[in-house]
Amino acid sequence: MTSGPEYPAAYAFLQLVQKKLPGNPDYARLVTLLTLLHTYITVTHANSLELNVVRDEFIAVMEEEDRMKAVINVDKPLNKANRAFQTEIVTLAALLKLRDEEAEARAEAEEEKKNQNRWLATAVGGALLTVGSVVVGPALAVGVLNVIGFSSVGPVAGSLAAAIQSSAAMGGIAVGSPAEIAAGIAALAAGAGFFGGGDEDDEDDNAGDGPLLT
Repeated sequence: MTSGPEYPAAYAFLQLVQKKLPGNPDYARLVTLLTLLHTYITVTHANSLELNVVRDEFIAVMEEEDRMKAVINVDKPLNKANRAFQTEIVTLAALLKLRDEEAEARAEAEEEKKNQNRWLATAVGGALLTVGSVVVGPALAVGVLNVIGFSSVGPVAGSLAAAIQSSAAMGGIAVGSPAEIAAGIAALAAGAGFFGGGDEDDEDDNAGDGPLLT
């Protein structure tokens, strides 16, 4: 059992025009243009159809149809087939346009999501690795890292830590284990004198400063 044509209106109009050709050579160009359009929309996979191609070939057919309008309009079966053909192709073009707009919207949304993830990862990573006015101790640092997704064997898939590592990798930064990162935070803090343990001169120099966090 064979199935019918994928675009029945275009096929029917083409068949009727071909039948008119022997008695009227003026139909030759219309047959050629209809054949090009019908071949493209039936041979090309639906997902690969290009709106610009369908539009341009349809416009070419309509220009030739307009030239033949006086002959086509007096032939009721041909005129009816022509109208059905036009409706079918206009509907196809509208669906292709909608498909392209949806694909573009998805691509834009995905790019925006990626940009937001990069920004968030960079911001959180900077907060973890920069010594500010408040510095946490190594144990608490490890705890914070575990909360956001840095496990003992690396970032947990789908976590904020994974996003941080991905952002760092794109920037050429190697992200180590939680212990290494915590140690780096602690080293920065110790170098800034936030954990105490410095020599007496350092303590004297800092005597006029506010209380240190220990």
